[in-house]
Amino acid sequence: MRAYRASAFGCARTFPGRPVLAWADVGLAHFRTRCRGVVVVPFDKHLATGAEVDLAMMRTRTHEAYVTLAALVAEGFPDVRG
Repeated sequence: MRAYRASAFGCARTFPGRPVLAWADVGLAHFRTRCRGVVVVPFDKHLATGAEVDLAMMRTRTHEAYVTLAALVAEGFPDVRG
């Protein structure tokens, strides 16, 4: 298996309310065919400030997207239980 097939890809939206650009859709489609999974994280005003992350201030959809991305990454960890 090539290394990229074991990869997880996260794409964070950086601007509010803007539609996903056509080239971004093409890029996401590219990664979807080559990676184990792709997670798009919606724009979050709290994260856009660049300050310390406070999970309680993060929007629910954003928090869920990051949890999904973390789970996708963790699925790729080796099983060390023997």
